Amino acid sequence: MSALRSSLIVVAAMAGLAHGEVVLAQGWTLTDTRRVTKADTSYTPAEWKVADGGVAALKQWVDRDGRRLAINTTCSWKGVPGGFKPGEVIPVSVKIDQRQNTQTGYDSWVKLYAGEEGGNEADGPDAAAGWREGAASRTASGQITVPKGSARAFIIRAHCKVAGDAHDTRYVYTWRDGLAATGGGAGAAAKPGPGTPAAAHDGWSGAWSTNFGAMTLSQAGSQVTGRYDYRGGRIEGRLDGRVLRGTWIQDNARGHFVFRLAADGRSFQGRWGRGSADSDGGDWQGSR
Repeated sequence: MSALRSSLIVVAAMAGLAHGEVVLAQGWTLTDTRRVTKADTSYTPAEWKVADGGVAALKQWVDRDGRRLAINTTCSWKGVPGGFKPGEVIPVSVKIDQRQNTQTGYDSWVKLYAGEEGGNEADGPDAAAGWREGAASRTASGQITVPKGSARAFIIRAHCKVAGDAHDTRYVYTWRDGLAATGGGAGAAAKPGPGTPAAAHDGWSGAWSTNFGAMTLSQAGSQVTGRYDYRGGRIEGRLDGRVLRGTWIQDNARGHFVFRLAADGRSFQGRWGRGSADSDGGDWQGSR
């Protein structure tokens, strides 16, 4: 972008947009959240519980000497956003709470990485709790510098490791070029366009036709709940812009999901996952 064009954008933002003028907005948008678990192959794998911004692990096993051992640890992180500007510096932090570690010989730790998909990842903050400490709590802070633009996905990866078990939460961002605003002159009414947030349309509330049967959703602020026909299904989720993340519950199983609402508010595309994953099961689409 030329210096002249940059100056025009600043002037437009300060003085108000003239009739018909378009300001281009570029940035990174969170388009997917992937959860990947690596199980211990030597001893009984850990049981993981997943929440927004963290995971908890309970690992219990009997070693080769017949000792009963256990690690009970929570890994959490803060500062991972739903989107950011090109070149932005994001402050982030991680925390580990080790409630129990019965002289197992294994440490617990949590770490944040950031980098392009398929490229080298840069180290971020990390915190560890030693096995000799038993109960311990550690925090660490740092920053992530966002690329100015790329054709590749940009990923922030939160990695929690407990003995031979590991859990990744991977936030996947896509580079976007879009229209931020269009000037309509004084008193002009706003018109929905490709970049209009979902809140300007019907939101998520209402009846949907999906590949898992009829679904009815109710939105209250950033919370969305609902039911669908397949196996007495229920969903509970939280909004981040046009992205809805949450939990699905059926009479035979449960897991997580990620939906993204179309710009016109009339359809969504998504994925569902089993257990702690939110995208390994398959597609989940709906329309109205």
